[in-house]
Amino acid sequence: MGRLVHRLGKYNRKDGRITPMVVTRGNHEHSNKVLVNLFDVPSKKVYYNTTFGGDLLNLVSLNSEIHKNGLQKLFLRNTLEQHKNFVWQIMQYHRPIRPHVSFKKEMETQYKHFVPLFEKYKNVSLCLENDSHTCKVTWPILSSKDTDAEEGFKRDDERGIVYGGEGCWGAPLRAADDKKSWTRDAEGINQFNWIFVSKSKIEFRTVKYENEAVVESLTEKTRFQIPKNIDLWGPTNGTLVEIFHRK
Repeated sequence: MGRLVHRLGKYNRKDGRITPMVVTRGNHEHSNKVLVNLFDVPSKKVYYNTTFGGDLLNLVSLNSEIHKNGLQKLFLRNTLEQHKNFVWQIMQYHRPIRPHVSFKKEMETQYKHFVPLFEKYKNVSLCLENDSHTCKVTWPILSSKDTDAEEGFKRDDERGIVYGGEGCWGAPLRAADDKKSWTRDAEGINQFNWIFVSKSKIEFRTVKYENEAVVESLTEKTRFQIPKNIDLWGPTNGTLVEIFHRK
């Protein structure tokens, strides 16, 4: 799991295993120090990268609670360039660039400083966003100033990036009342994202977890199977989002 070894995880009461956590700073952490002390993150500014599976995946954790330009933008440029030959690079950060809750602020600084770098590298095909207490997943999109673009993006199934998340784990839900023309699906539900990463594609699913007591447990041998009784979200366009390499 790269350089990051976490000291805090969730124990499975049956087999004693720990689920590791790769964290980003949110708006309820009042300082970077909280994450440094709790999770031993390798950066005092809480932006860093973690690699998985050799050259399979570079997971980049950004800090949306501090300046997006300057040193953080330099870090993002450097890590994307250093891992440009990895199969995949996935971005994660707290505040969504284009929230799907109408009263949430548009993150123009991230649009300006992060998005052009995301789009420069073809192995960046997925961004994980948070904060809004709702649920969304987009079609592949690219930034655009064309007249048919909406909020600075337009759908591009061949060269676009999927943005997913805006999720909620038990906090008060908010309606997904700001859908875009490039929104695949959005709804105010409690959920988490379940992601399979292979050399050929990324499989992205959204799990509604409130029936967890009746969901089948998996084993080491069956961990890539779909467990019985799992409640997968997909109101209009299906429960599986397949993400392939950008052209």
